[in-house]
Amino acid sequence: MIGAVAFAMATGGYPSFSPEAEVGVALPCIVMLGIVVFSPPERRPAPRRIPAVGWVAWSVPVVVFSALELVNSLGFDSAPEHPTWSVLMDPVLAWPPARMVAIFLWLVAGWELVRR
Repeated sequence: MIGAVAFAMATGGYPSFSPEAEVGVALPCIVMLGIVVFSPPERRPAPRRIPAVGWVAWSVPVVVFSALELVNSLGFDSAPEHPTWSVLMDPVLAWPPARMVAIFLWLVAGWELVRR
């Protein structure tokens, strides 16, 4: 956990869309993929049944953001009328402390996915 905090602080200090930030985002992905492929951690048991509320709570954002990206890729591009997720989040993530928190949460969520 301390490593994730330190990594988020270091990577979050780089400007958005800079080469350093891109490497900082790609590096944990590569490391976690390597862990999953070459030495997967012990898996926790999955719940027997997914509650309906949890299923809906995950499906709605996935469908909405997938539709948004699909519409943008079909020719609308990233215009003010059809912004991408990156454009929508850029004002929030332009502030380095917010970017550090977002990177930390992203790392924790990624690690939880690797453990499942």
